[in-house]
Amino acid sequence: MTGNRQLMRANTQLVVDGYPRSANSFAEAAFLYSQDFDLRMANHSHSAAQILRASERGVPCVVLLRQPEDAVASMMIMLATDDDNPEFVTSDLALDAAQADMHLRDYAAFYEPIEKHSQAFVTAEFSQVFKRFDELVEIVNRKYALHLSVPENDDDFAEGVAITRDEISQARVGLTPNYSAGLGEEQIAARKALNSKLIADIKERNSPALQAAQAVYRRMKAKAELA
Repeated sequence: MTGNRQLMRANTQLVVDGYPRSANSFAEAAFLYSQDFDLRMANHSHSAAQILRASERGVPCVVLLRQPEDAVASMMIMLATDDDNPEFVTSDLALDAAQADMHLRDYAAFYEPIEKHSQAFVTAEFSQVFKRFDELVEIVNRKYALHLSVPENDDDFAEGVAITRDEISQARVGLTPNYSAGLGEEQIAARKALNSKLIADIKERNSPALQAAQAVYRRMKAKAELA
């Protein structure tokens, strides 16, 4: 993740950030693909500090939000992926309770410091970023008096964004994401099945760390402009 991190600078025009595995790569690629100019973005810091800095300086900012158990399950699969063989997805990855709770605490630690500043940024829920990206751009334009081009959220747009996302990832870290369509249907299906299994296991444990993360998720979603 470090190689993918783009930090805010003096000339940054838009910050888009969230906890890992929360449509960060899609949102970055979608904003870049849909504009006819070189949009200067900061993204993938996965740090509350970047959101707070944008809020303090009045820089347009989108915060991405995903249910914690979903984001953490996806994170655990990513961390278990072999960089030398990114197409391989193990089907028997067991839930590491301590690791899951660590990521859940990190999730809460990301969102809790920025909650009280929600009026300064746009909060967008994970699934809606994919389904209603055009509306997200409109919300950002209204909130910050911008004139970003609003794309048509159709199949051609989705394909163009996916290609852009994979090209960005390949250029920065030398790999396409482990959810890329280019990995093949079998690998994608195996990843989805494993993701569902881990989510179910996390929810069944219902640890205090999960409860705290879910509480902050509910509070953030209640204020979200795109939910």
